[in-house]
Amino acid sequence: MKRTFILCLLGFILFSGCVTTMASDRSINESMLNFLPYLNQKVAGYLSENKVTSLDANGYKEIVNAVCSPLPSCGKNAETMFRTYTVGARMLDGMFSVMLCDKEGEIKKMEDFSCNEEKVEIPNFEIDSNARCEFEVKWEEKIRPFCPEFKRVH
Repeated sequence: MKRTFILCLLGFILFSGCVTTMASDRSINESMLNFLPYLNQKVAGYLSENKVTSLDANGYKEIVNAVCSPLPSCGKNAETMFRTYTVGARMLDGMFSVMLCDKEGEIKKMEDFSCNEEKVEIPNFEIDSNARCEFEVKWEEKIRPFCPEFKRVH
């Protein structure tokens, strides 16, 4: 009886730890759904003001540090983003996209395009939790419903 109780208690503790980790990951992903479009507005302004024509992960991180350094909450959220995810960035036809993957760089969590200031266009963690960490190939098709200026131009 005592042994069964201890095994049940141990199982409960282990299960609780797993649930807490999953909930924590989901909470960070959901907070990035709000933060990433806000951050990318700032990055887009920097790119435009400084006539930047190419972008990669290192350049993106430098720009984020520049635009977030005067704002404590922005800096804290950016720090969380870089600590939690592998971050990729690329330029696309006058805009850019930022991809967040798990730290191992295997599972894509989301990809945000700079054409919509209010929404992460591809929240993979909600749609396909096993998506490979690769930039979206059919990005034009995926973002068309979310990017009004893209509808008019293309």
